[in-house]
Amino acid sequence: MKYSSLLKILAIFILYIIIIFSVITTFGTLYEYLSEMFNEGIEGENNYLSRLDALYFSSTTFFTIGFGDIIPSEYSEITKKLVIVQACIGHML
Repeated sequence: MKYSSLLKILAIFILYIIIIFSVITTFGTLYEYLSEMFNEGIEGENNYLSRLDALYFSSTTFFTIGFGDIIPSEYSEITKKLVIVQACIGHML
């Protein structure tokens, strides 16, 4: 009986980690592809942003840290809306 409840807790924790990882990578991929579009995506100190930069921005947005070193492009409406959605999802989880 004790082991079944421990397994349930472990399964829920693993599912939680999978959901967090999925949200971060999905939004990171969206930010990466939007950065290739005109006036969309994210920008940093240099013009070239890698996949790791997009995942980094996604993680700081999800966990509501927001360092500010990588930000949405100035005129990017789609990216700013995605940031709002991701921050809300991160807050709810």
